[in-house]
Amino acid sequence: MNINSKKPMCTQANYSLKNTSKPKINSNEQVKKESFDFESFSKGVTSKNKYLVNFKGGFFSTNGAGVNLKLRGLEPETLERIYFSADKTENEENNTLKAQIYNELNLKASASHGYEKIKVLTALENLKALQAAKESINAQDVNEKMKAVDIMGDLVANIQDENFQAGVFRQLTAEGQGINDENPRVKEKSFEALNSLGTNANDALKGKMFKQLTAEEQGINNRDSYTKGLSFLALGYLGVNAKDTLQSAIYKKLTIRGQGINDSNSDYVKAQSFLALGDLGANVKDKHLQGKIFDNLKKSIKNKNTNVRSCASAGVKNMVNDIANLAEEKQNELFNILTNERDRGINDTNKVVKADSFTILGYLGVNAEEEKQGRIYNKLKNGIKDTDDSIKIETILAAGNLGVSAKGDKLRSDIFDDLKNAISSEQESIRVLPHIFLEDMLSNINYANKKNELFDLLTDKNNQGIGIKDQSEEVKQLSLRTLGKLGVKAKNRELARNIFAALEREVNREDISPNLYSEALIAKKEMEAKNEEVRIF
Repeated sequence: MNINSKKPMCTQANYSLKNTSKPKINSNEQVKKESFDFESFSKGVTSKNKYLVNFKGGFFSTNGAGVNLKLRGLEPETLERIYFSADKTENEENNTLKAQIYNELNLKASASHGYEKIKVLTALENLKALQAAKESINAQDVNEKMKAVDIMGDLVANIQDENFQAGVFRQLTAEGQGINDENPRVKEKSFEALNSLGTNANDALKGKMFKQLTAEEQGINNRDSYTKGLSFLALGYLGVNAKDTLQSAIYKKLTIRGQGINDSNSDYVKAQSFLALGDLGANVKDKHLQGKIFDNLKKSIKNKNTNVRSCASAGVKNMVNDIANLAEEKQNELFNILTNERDRGINDTNKVVKADSFTILGYLGVNAEEEKQGRIYNKLKNGIKDTDDSIKIETILAAGNLGVSAKGDKLRSDIFDDLKNAISSEQESIRVLPHIFLEDMLSNINYANKKNELFDLLTDKNNQGIGIKDQSEEVKQLSLRTLGKLGVKAKNRELARNIFAALEREVNREDISPNLYSEALIAKKEMEAKNEEVRIF
C-alpha cells in the first residue's frame, strides 16, 4: 500500500476533537462507570453452600451447579451490566446466563409501558448490536466487518460500563482483527472505534490501551507506517480526560527523537502525530506542558510538507480556546508566522491551512489591545474577500468572534458592516453566519444608522430576496430572530415601531409556516415585554 496516498483527517476537513459533543450516557442517568463484578462474586461459590446477595433490588442465588440469578425485579440497566460481566468469559455457564437475561428483557418489553419500556428496549438493542458486531468482526465480507466495527464505536460512546469497554477493547485489538486486520479500510475504521473508546475509557483501561499502543513491534512501534500513524493519533484521543501523568507520557511518545512528530521516514506518521499533539494540547491541564505542545505545533505551520502543515494548523486550531491565555511573546510569534510568511499561514497555497490560519488569527485578537485587534482585523479582510467559500466562511466566523470582544467604536462598526453585508451573500452557507454574532454585537454598536441599515437588510427593503424574505427557511428564521433582538434593543422610537410593525405583518401572513410563525410571535412578544417604545405604541 502506498502510504503517501493516505491523507490524515486534517487535510480532508476542519477537524477538532475539542469541539466534539460529549458522548451520550445510556438511557438511565444512574448508570455509572462502575460495573457488577461478576467474576469476584462467582468465586465464592462452593458445592456445599448457598449464598443470597442483594444487588440493586434483586437477589442472586448461587450454588455448586453454577450461578442462577433471580432476574425478576432487576432494572434493565442492571441486567445489561450483568450481561457485559458474563460476556467477559466464553463458557456454557455464562452463555446460559446471557440467554436468561435476553429472555427476561424480552418479557419485560412485552409487559412494560412508557419510559420503562424505552429503557428495556434500549438495553435489548444494545445487547443485539453487541452480539451482531462480535459475530461480524471476523466475517469474510469487508463491508460486514466495517459495519461491525461501526456498531462497536457507536456503543462505546453510549455505554459507560467498564466490563463492556474492556470487552470491546479485546475485540478491536485481537490478533488478525480490528486494528490488526490486513484490510486498510477495516483497520482505519477500527482505529476510529478505538479512538471513541480511548476518549470514554476509565483510567485503568486508558493505561492498558497506552501499554498496547506503545508495546514493542505494536502500535506506534509497528513496521507499517499506516498502522504507526493511526496509533499515534489514537494516543491523542487517549489523552482526553486523562490524568496528568498519562498526558505527560503521551507527550513524550509523540515528541521522542526519530518518532512521532520527528519521524524522518514518513510524513504521514509525522502529520498524524501533529494532529494528536493538538488533541492533547486542547485537553492538558498542565500549563507548562501546554506551552511546550504549542511551541511544537506553531513552528510546524511552516513545514515544507502540506500534510504536516495542515495537521499542525489543525492542532493549533484545536487549542484556540487557550491561545488568548498564552504569553504575549508566544502570541506575537504566532501572529508573525500566520501573516508574514510567504506561502504559509494565511498566505498558504493549501486552502485548509489557509482557512485554519484565519480562524486562529481571529482568536489571537480576543483579549488583545485595540491596536493589535485592528492589525488582526486588517489581515482578516483578505479572507473575507477570498473567492473560496470555505476560506470566506472561516474568516467571517473569525471576524465575528473578534467583533464580539472588539475594543473601540470604529473597529466594532467595521466588523459589524462585514457581518451585515454577509446577509446578502449569494451563498446560503454564508448568509446564516452573521446571525451568530449580530445579537451580541448590537449592544455595543453606538451608531444609529448601522441599526437602520441592518433593519433594511433584514426586512429586504430593496427586494433582493434576503433576510425575512430569503428563499431558505433557516435564513428566514434566523433573520426573524435577529430582527426581534434588534427590536428589543432599539432605543429609537421610529426604528422600534417599524420593527414591531414588520413582525406583526409576519405573524398575520396567511402563508407563513408554523416554524416562522412561532419565531415571529416570540420576537413580537419579547418586544412588547422589553421595549418601552412599543408598549407606549
